[in-house]
Amino acid sequence: MKNINEHFKFADECNTHSERANRWINRYLNKNDDQSIYSFIDWFVVSILPNVTSNSGRNYLRSLILCLKEQDVVNYLHVQASEVQYKHKDKSKKKSKSISWEHFAAIDEELTKNGLEQLFISDWLRCSILTGLRPKEWCSARAYYDTKGRLVLRAKNTVKASTSVTGDTYTLPEYRIIPLMNYDKADIECIKRHLAYIKITLIEGLYEACYQTTRAKLYHTSKKLFPELPLINLYSGRHQFAANLKKSNLSATSIALLMGHNDNTTARHSYGAKRHGESGVIDIDSTEQTLKLFQELFVDEG
Repeated sequence: MKNINEHFKFADECNTHSERANRWINRYLNKNDDQSIYSFIDWFVVSILPNVTSNSGRNYLRSLILCLKEQDVVNYLHVQASEVQYKHKDKSKKKSKSISWEHFAAIDEELTKNGLEQLFISDWLRCSILTGLRPKEWCSARAYYDTKGRLVLRAKNTVKASTSVTGDTYTLPEYRIIPLMNYDKADIECIKRHLAYIKITLIEGLYEACYQTTRAKLYHTSKKLFPELPLINLYSGRHQFAANLKKSNLSATSIALLMGHNDNTTARHSYGAKRHGESGVIDIDSTEQTLKLFQELFVDEG
């Protein structure tokens, strides 16, 4: 009989799906001696899926399916998961899809009032507003000047951004760019400081711990300062970035490129509202300029 790991394919250990599957396998093996893949699937369906919302559950199923080798095991997973009662979303913990600079300033002051040891949390939130990067995308991001002296941020699009629920691959560039030419010196210094911080956490193997600390601190700080409002987290910054793009009247195609989406409708339906945005955040006036900059940096260079 195969052991559990032999039923899985891990093409990239840094892959989000592989990380999840490995984490579940380790949790299962720490508590169970049975090496049967079907016992693992039963455990996953009973112990993992009922503890998350339906949206998270679909993402978790996708991760496991993409890592499984045999179709009969996938079919078994589908059957077992078909009757799962997912956790109801707690409306009291609704997350904010915008963050004003006034709210950011209050969070920044609260985090740093007793010293600068939590400055990295404030920086991360600020950088999310400025660039719209997902937390994991900072691991591959870097800032540089292109051949025409324009400062840009390049980030690798995540697997989540390029793979559908069914496992189909989108037509999505491997990387995307965020123009930084319109930001002031303090914003640029914050982005560069955060890039350096993330690099250190990766070298020291502390990225995940720092990410979890950031999530927890933002949760408690937001709840303390704004108890009647939806909770502010790192994705609130990404939502605000999208709202700013909409307010600047960029085309849907440009917004999709800057957000790392595979289609032009995702930002419109799922991200921050235009009414919450600030205009003039990105120094690009039209779709043509956005696409031209992207072409110059990545297509022409191969």
